[in-house]
Amino acid sequence: MKGLFVLLMVALGGCGSSYTLGANAEQVEVDHFQHVWTYRLYHDPPRKDFKGARAVAFYLTGSLGGPEAEEGVTHSMGALAGFVMMNIPVVMIDRRGVEPDCHEDTCKAFNRALARRYSDKPTRVFDARNAISHYLPLIPEGTPIILIGASEGADVATKVATLEPRVTHLVLLSVGGGMTQADELGILVSRDRTTPIAPGCAPSKGFGDLDKPGLEAAFARIKADPDSDELWLGQPLKRWSSFLWSPAGDDLRRISIQTFIAQGTCDDAVPVESTRAMVTHLGGNNGTKIRYREYPGLDHSFRDAAGKNALPLVELDLVDWLANDRILKVGEAKDFKASVRDAHPELFEQ
Repeated sequence: MKGLFVLLMVALGGCGSSYTLGANAEQVEVDHFQHVWTYRLYHDPPRKDFKGARAVAFYLTGSLGGPEAEEGVTHSMGALAGFVMMNIPVVMIDRRGVEPDCHEDTCKAFNRALARRYSDKPTRVFDARNAISHYLPLIPEGTPIILIGASEGADVATKVATLEPRVTHLVLLSVGGGMTQADELGILVSRDRTTPIAPGCAPSKGFGDLDKPGLEAAFARIKADPDSDELWLGQPLKRWSSFLWSPAGDDLRRISIQTFIAQGTCDDAVPVESTRAMVTHLGGNNGTKIRYREYPGLDHSFRDAAGKNALPLVELDLVDWLANDRILKVGEAKDFKASVRDAHPELFEQ
């Protein structure tokens, strides 16, 4: 195990104190002497096992197009601090090919090339399952296991949940899934880039000069050579062929576990129409297993039009969801929500 330095200080409540969050890094072998890095978040020095935890969470990050392409999965530590504070240990699972402590340009370029090679959906699912299986013997039977996925990671998490019976809960952030990714891209490309996506949103960023005919031509090329390493929009055709026509909703219909879905209405990477379609098909908020929350004015990373981080709004709803399923006690949930509000006065006017 490789111990990482303390990475984050999280402000807590109105008392002005801080919450120190660190991570232990560990390589997990996945296939043919390849490995992925995992990061177990902690506040106090962690136990070797997970005894006494309310639940254990595993986090899968999004595609290589975001900041994690350079920083790795640890860029999301701050967003997951609340779980650790609630005595829900978090294990973050990075992509194969992404290495820590890589700061030189040549190292970053090598990592990006290697990560692209292993960015297809079957490989990401395979690696996530192996990483989770590495930790399962340390988790007492009966402990709830929460699988958290963001964007592409939510798609991967849903597939993993169909294959790993010990997963009891899903948290899907900016997932889409009610349409194929090909149809989602069609919506994004066809948007008017001079007007807001919806009330309170900034104009769509679009895809540069890409239009409908260009999109169809790209899809035809992907279908003709689905295993190619040729890049399109920064990703290999092999990656695109494995995600474009296999929506998360197809997998979610095959399982029946508690699922929390969060989606911003101003998402310019996953159209809210796709997430709504999936939730409607699965029973919406009236279903016993699905809790869907939509956040007006927030984008793919749950930021508002001014760029302000509004993820604590999602955090409050997650706390209610955990309390509703008795992972948290009602009183504990109330106290934690109060701490979140106190720590973010810019979001919650007193």
